[in-house]
Amino acid sequence: NSTLGGQLRPYQLDFKNTAWQIGIDKLVEILAGQLGHKGVAMQSHLSKFLIHGEGGSFMKRQVNKTGNGVIATLVIQLPSLYEGGDLVVYRGGLEKRRHDFGKAKGIESFLPHYVVIFADADYELEKVTQGYRLTMIYSIQLPPSMHHLARPSIKPASEDLAGVINTLDPDVLHYS
Repeated sequence: NSTLGGQLRPYQLDFKNTAWQIGIDKLVEILAGQLGHKGVAMQSHLSKFLIHGEGGSFMKRQVNKTGNGVIATLVIQLPSLYEGGDLVVYRGGLEKRRHDFGKAKGIESFLPHYVVIFADADYELEKVTQGYRLTMIYSIQLPPSMHHLARPSIKPASEDLAGVINTLDPDVLHYS
């Protein structure tokens, strides 16, 4: 359940900046290689735009959409000035990673930041205590001809990828 937030669906948005989709496509291409699908034309689909204000949060949930070829969710946080609202990802019921989207470095309101959440991972958004958090949520899918390769549980692959992502050059982790 999401509290104190709003959402827009893709049909309610109108993008004028064509460079945005080019950037998303490049990012998804990089992620495809990291996900073990180098050279595969992964697809990204904007599923929603979320706004979480003061008190906004959502409880622990799982992406779990592998039936339609979804192997991960890409969360892109737009430059936003807010407090609280960390995204926490769990593996095996334990906190595995906490994402503050640049708050610790004081750059959350200057650059977009992203995180990839695997289809089998649990995650939650902690309560936003001040300001507004703006995010775009994309589904990352295998092409239709490869949907059968999306496994209900990709824990071994996602564990490996988590290690690889931790070694990426920080310059690759920001799109501007």
